[in-house]
Parts: sequence; structure tokens; C-alpha cells
Amino acid sequence: REGFSWKRREMLLIVLGTLFGSASALYDKHLLARLQLPPDTVQTFFAAGLCILYGVILLVRTISSRSSGKASSPFRFRWTIIAAGIRLIVSDYFYFRAVAVPGAAISVISILRRSSSVISFVAGGLLFREQFLRKKSVALLFVLVGALLVALGSSR
Repeated sequence: REGFSWKRREMLLIVLGTLFGSASALYDKHLLARLQLPPDTVQTFFAAGLCILYGVILLVRTISSRSSGKASSPFRFRWTIIAAGIRLIVSDYFYFRAVAVPGAAISVISILRRSSSVISFVAGGLLFREQFLRKKSVALLFVLVGALLVALGSSR
């Protein structure tokens, strides 16, 4: 009802994001468990990489908007930018330490990390007045049941 179609580019990006997220989690486990790099080192390089990536995106966006003559929305600094950055650093701190624990199941850690979809669901309903919440809650329930089954299966 909201225009969902697998043929849309956004759906491909969601699938690619999921695949890259899984590959990234496995690579994190390799760096922290097998190579035994300190979690602080991995987090530092991750944060530096994000700064470089976002800097390049901002530069490309600025150059392309100037060359095309189209006015892009001007950048406005907000306190939420700093709040999001702090939240990212804190959550990655706990994530990298959890992955570094010997014997930690990356499948369970990834599920816990991705369970933020509950927060997105609630925020979408309360803040953005999403439509069709009942049908979306059924889909979210299936995601949570799947996460629970994976967690129970890997604990054996």
C-alpha cells in the first residue's frame, strides 16, 4: 500500500546493506578474535574510516550541487549530530568488546545489534505517524521470533 516493490533501487540497497553488514561483522570477528587486535584499535580505524567516507560524500555532494546549478539544502548544524555521533561511538565500544570475547557467537551479537529495528518501529509510529502499523508489527514480530530462534540455536 505504500509503494513497496522489489524493482525499486532502494530495495536493492537494503539487501546490499544487509550483506555488507554481515560481511563486516565476520571481518570484525576475524580482526578481534583471530588476529587478536585490541578493540580500541579496531574502533579507532572504523571511526576514522567513517570520517573519511562522510567527508568524501560531503565533498562530492557540494561539488555536484555547484556544478549542476541546483541549489541543495544548506547544511545546518544541530545538537542531534553530536548526539548521534556519541551514540555511535558508545554502541560500537560495546559491540567491539562483545565481538572480542573468546567464544562469542557473532550470529547472536549481530542479532542484538540489528534488533534496533524495534526502536525504529516505535519511533516511526510515534514521531512520524507511520501508516499500517498493525501489518508492520506482524512483520516485526517475525523478525524478532527469527532472532530468538537463532539466539536459542547458537546457545546449544
